[in-house]
Amino acid sequence: MIDYRDRIEANPKIMLGKPVVKGTRITVELILNKIAGGYEFKEILEMYPHITFDDILAAIGYAAAMVETEEVIVSPDMIIADEGLNGNIVRELRSEGYHMEWIQEIAPGIPDEQVIQLVKERNQIPLTEDKDFGEWVHSHRVKGLTVIFLRYKKTDYPTIILFLKKLLAEILEFQSERENEFITINRNKVRRRKI
Repeated sequence: MIDYRDRIEANPKIMLGKPVVKGTRITVELILNKIAGGYEFKEILEMYPHITFDDILAAIGYAAAMVETEEVIVSPDMIIADEGLNGNIVRELRSEGYHMEWIQEIAPGIPDEQVIQLVKERNQIPLTEDKDFGEWVHSHRVKGLTVIFLRYKKTDYPTIILFLKKLLAEILEFQSERENEFITINRNKVRRRKI
């Protein structure tokens, strides 16, 4: 039996941290989608000649292990929504199982400095649409926190939500390795800058 851990890895710098065949950018998801789409192993190996039969088995083994131990792990104190964050985002994330706090509900009207203090005390990640909040963090050279800034138009909303959910999943998976960052999400990309 193939031990998927010998052949599958997840690195936040490769494919947004999705599990891949070691030494490649071929994701487990891609392999599983090809199989689900009706492709034979032989056809997959022809499409991606740098992976092996055992890599395909490892991808299947990885998926089986994930389903076997599937458990939603969401840190209830990880995210805090700034007061000005679109309420639809808060509701959507909560419906997905994120138990996030919202400044609007717990301390409406508090100044940025108090928001920062609250976030740092609780080791939370503020989620904001307020550009001035980000500038405040930079101008005061605030250290010891990660900020997620959303920049979007109405038509970008589905893309922003998709990027945000992927980012939060990555942060949860690599929570112990979390660095202090200012993360901007717009319709084109996720930009991460250390602070």
